[in-house]
Amino acid sequence: MKNEKLKTDYDTRMKDLQNQIDELKLLMQSGNQQSINITQTISSLEQNIPNPFNQSTTITYTLPAKFTSAKIIVTDNSGKTIKQFTLSSPGKGAVSIAAGALASGLYHYALFVDGKMMDSKKMEIIR
Repeated sequence: MKNEKLKTDYDTRMKDLQNQIDELKLLMQSGNQQSINITQTISSLEQNIPNPFNQSTTITYTLPAKFTSAKIIVTDNSGKTIKQFTLSSPGKGAVSIAAGALASGLYHYALFVDGKMMDSKKMEIIR
């Protein structure tokens, strides 16, 4: 069941990326002379640093210039939500996670923009 969800998330992400590529191709082929700010449509999620960690770690991300909602969700290996960060500013940003009471192990975090998962990564807490 978890593998099916991962495959669905992966397929959705691939379709979104293909749509963005197709839109950029159309813009280039149309001969549109207007300046296109590609960063307006790009979201990114970086690997947390340090990883693995035992006290705290930082996750950096980039959000597009225009979006309705954005968040980073951290889950444990079973898929249970551990932490959620609501993001409100476009451009580059960062969130910090303290190991605190979290158990040693593997965790996942994902960036969602306007309800779509843009990317996900893994992080590890070691004691």
